[in-house]
Amino acid sequence: MTEDEIEQSKRRVEMGAGDDIDQHRLRAAERREQIVRKEMPLDGNLLVVRKIRFDANGNAEYGINPEVADALNAWFDTCFDERARETVIAPMGEALGEIRAELRKSWRQEIGDAVTKLHSEVEQLKRRIEEQNVVIAELRGELRGMRSLHANGSPKIWRP
Repeated sequence: MTEDEIEQSKRRVEMGAGDDIDQHRLRAAERREQIVRKEMPLDGNLLVVRKIRFDANGNAEYGINPEVADALNAWFDTCFDERARETVIAPMGEALGEIRAELRKSWRQEIGDAVTKLHSEVEQLKRRIEEQNVVIAELRGELRGMRSLHANGSPKIWRP
């Protein structure tokens, strides 16, 4: 029995020209299209979940009721959001917070070590500058002494 035959039988019965075969086809078509009821977790209401329709070969075709699909999607989204917050988002936030604190601590330690190293290098450079200042002062003193000797007319300068 095809869809076209069922449609033709419906039209003949509506027009009053249907016979026993048309009546039999319509009853068979009604048996093929069944509504499956199943209790879903939406406040315990009994909902029409899907229609099962059998074609001429006995294969089942499923059609989801759009109202039920929307309600189930909304229910699933809320349940998923709650579970995601409990099992994924909160623990990941805690883990990220711990990692951030550890990184901050290690960065501060590395920066502190680098600053300490720079301070020691600056102190070494200051000591070298002071040593060089002493050497420069001594050289200036020798230069003044040589100038004064030369100015006094002493042509020979004794050096050890």
